[in-house]
Amino acid sequence: KDSQLIIENDAEHVLDEQQIQQIFQPFYRPDYSRNRKDGGTGLGLFIVQQILENHHLRYRFEAVDDKRMRFTIF
Repeated sequence: KDSQLIIENDAEHVLDEQQIQQIFQPFYRPDYSRNRKDGGTGLGLFIVQQILENHHLRYRFEAVDDKRMRFTIF
């Protein structure tokens, strides 16, 4: 049986297509998070990607509109 997990939320910063293509690269942080003290290391989504691929799951990360992002696992 096929199923999907969809996470959609309001985003303070919506990523453009170029940023979305890079977001799963290790240590990548969008410009807006580089100046924050608590911005993280840029490894979180890279680790998520590795886990999903190891379990043969597909995923999509996309802007819904100018205020929301959606992450889908299927």
